[in-house]
Amino acid sequence: MDEITFKLIKTHVADYYNDNHCLVMLKVLFKDHIEPQKLSKITDTINLLNALYEKSLLSCKDLALLYNAIKLTGHFALQDKIKATWTSFPDVREIAVTKFTEHRQKLMRFGQQVIQTDVGRIDGLYNTPTKNYKDSWEMIHHLEDKNIIKEDMTEFIVRLKQLDLPKAVDALERPIQGIDAAVAPDVIPATPTTELDEDDFNELFTEVSDWWRDHGNIHMLRVLLSEFTTRAKTITLNKIERINTTFDLLGLLQASGLLNKTDIDILVEATNLCGLQGVHEAIAKTVKSPNFDVPYKNFSDHRRKLIALGQQMNTDNMLTIGRLKGIKVNDDTDPFWLILKLEIKGILNEGEKMDKFIELLEGKKMNREVEALRKLSGEPTVS
Repeated sequence: MDEITFKLIKTHVADYYNDNHCLVMLKVLFKDHIEPQKLSKITDTINLLNALYEKSLLSCKDLALLYNAIKLTGHFALQDKIKATWTSFPDVREIAVTKFTEHRQKLMRFGQQVIQTDVGRIDGLYNTPTKNYKDSWEMIHHLEDKNIIKEDMTEFIVRLKQLDLPKAVDALERPIQGIDAAVAPDVIPATPTTELDEDDFNELFTEVSDWWRDHGNIHMLRVLLSEFTTRAKTITLNKIERINTTFDLLGLLQASGLLNKTDIDILVEATNLCGLQGVHEAIAKTVKSPNFDVPYKNFSDHRRKLIALGQQMNTDNMLTIGRLKGIKVNDDTDPFWLILKLEIKGILNEGEKMDKFIELLEGKKMNREVEALRKLSGEPTVS
């Protein structure tokens, strides 16, 4: 790669991460590579990249740090932008993480999994008055500066357990394992099923987002996206809970690489799973002879059951479940909003916790809800 191409790539990377408001996340990621005093003065991604360049950690002859950074942040859509400048740019999913310690990788996983309400609770434990962190990255960055988050995480994890934050604890305790630690294998894109140019893909994305906004259920979309919180680094419960537009929620799929111009099956599957076949018209406006009869390869049996649960839950039962689980609901609460809250609390996890939840429903004679969680509907057959 020549120097000009390298500078263009740096510019694309900086613009992308700036547009996605990722500077503090990148400061957390590169905290082991740049001196604290210098890092604190950086206000733009391009300056951060230049700091790495000045230390010979990133250059036209060695992009390994960039490959690892994209993999750990999970912003795989950035690859397509870079490939427009340099076609030899590899699929970073297949590259081992070698430039970041296990501790740093765990902190990245922690930041992506902890939700904003949990950030507030951690803030209240460690700060008086509270700092009111705007997100998990600001919290991690500050707590590292205070030496509360450090290489030996034992004490911090104990405090998270006392706060009853199981997902945060799991993110820090679960070992990092090999090349697939940052991205699960099933995030790797499937064999291309269609081929759209950039303009057609953008039109398709806008049409589907607008349709879902006008006719769909944004809380149902949130529950759908929760499927990918353990498989795609850019999709976190924190983001799902905070984002308030269908365009930006579906944008999480695009940023993760799960939805792209060569594979739109995830949109079709979501449509079929939620019974929103009106989206087919939006897809058909752009895609020639689209295939709407696809198997479920992106959504697990567990996720399909949760969607069925939301579709079957009536108002009285929703109120009862909310009271039993300490979640404030009313007659206007959406069942899928309640399901998302139950997921955040770990009540709807697969396995023993789900079995206990089903037993609770059985004891309350919620037969329709029990059937939704026990019986899985077949693969779609859509005309």
